[in-house]
Amino acid sequence: MARQNETKDLPNGPTGGAVLATHFVVLGIAALLILVRVVLRLRVQRGSLLVSDALLFLAWGAAVATAAFDVVLYHHGLLMPFVTYGLKGWTPPDFPTLEYVLQVGFRFRYCFVPLADNRRRRWCG
Repeated sequence: MARQNETKDLPNGPTGGAVLATHFVVLGIAALLILVRVVLRLRVQRGSLLVSDALLFLAWGAAVATAAFDVVLYHHGLLMPFVTYGLKGWTPPDFPTLEYVLQVGFRFRYCFVPLADNRRRRWCG
């Protein structure tokens, strides 16, 4: 009996284009809401920005970074419904592409974590 494709039984997920479209729509809505909040705080309430506003800016920046990494992954064919989180179902075209994708994943995973070691900081730049 012929061996079946291991990824054939995986559930269908959204396409890469749908993921990117959702990212950018949500980012746009969030940016609009953050802008409204800042305008209300500075002009209507005549107050100053608070720590919570800075945290909102940081969170929005992290969301933009996530979307940017998804664009890179989409470009390399990783946001397809048949590719799993562990890259099962994806065959890299060559070794430099595999190395680049793994470096992008490493940088994304560890750049938002507070780093105590200077050797780790060089991976985030």
